[in-house]
Amino acid sequence: MFVLRRNDILNEIRAQCVQEYSMIEDWVHGIEHINAVVLNGKTLAKMERLRSKDAFLLEIACWLHDIGRIGEGVGLSAKQSNHAEVSYWKSKKLLKRYERPLGRESVFKVLQAVREHSLPVLRHPDNQINRLLLDSDRGANLNVCGIFRMLNYMQLIETGPVYTVDHARELLDRVFQELSVSKKKRLEALDYLDVLRDWYYGNGKQKVSGVRVTALYSDSARELYKEGIEEIEAFITRLRSV
Repeated sequence: MFVLRRNDILNEIRAQCVQEYSMIEDWVHGIEHINAVVLNGKTLAKMERLRSKDAFLLEIACWLHDIGRIGEGVGLSAKQSNHAEVSYWKSKKLLKRYERPLGRESVFKVLQAVREHSLPVLRHPDNQINRLLLDSDRGANLNVCGIFRMLNYMQLIETGPVYTVDHARELLDRVFQELSVSKKKRLEALDYLDVLRDWYYGNGKQKVSGVRVTALYSDSARELYKEGIEEIEAFITRLRSV
């Protein structure tokens, strides 16, 4: 009886995901975001010294986590978006054919991680795939690109796609000047950047919603994203000083 190997499974899932994510018109959550999350997942798996099977399951979860965003509008708050639940059901259907080679417990871990990845606090932090998917996903915004993703997604600025840190740094002064001209726009931008801080790497209650948010779960993630967080903080401080 033919049994699919891990590489075969991963290649099939990757191919289907690339096709699905190509239908997302919102560049903030398109294939470039997924690639960033997958890269973060691979890096964190090495830093955390995951077993090869767990690293493999984390990569699957990274590919699948936003598959429910297809057809979703932009500018939605975390409360308004149900993409994680939609992603869970789509992933459950997609992973059905791999249940035997992966094992039910492994599929369950991946699906649980997909379902909970956008929660402010994980319901099942004992699941390592859960913790590291959340850290991998948040990390995609924990650099200066995150400033552009947040402000573009909330339709406060329009710069076009900003996929690299170098590109973001090139545009930073221009966006700073644009936001500094209007007090209303600057304060609105600061509110959104506070959301970015509180949701992605803060530790405590989110000011806007009052929701308690857990900071990054792993020490490895805090180390990996330290420089990016410092750049975000520097921009927030600069904008507040106007």
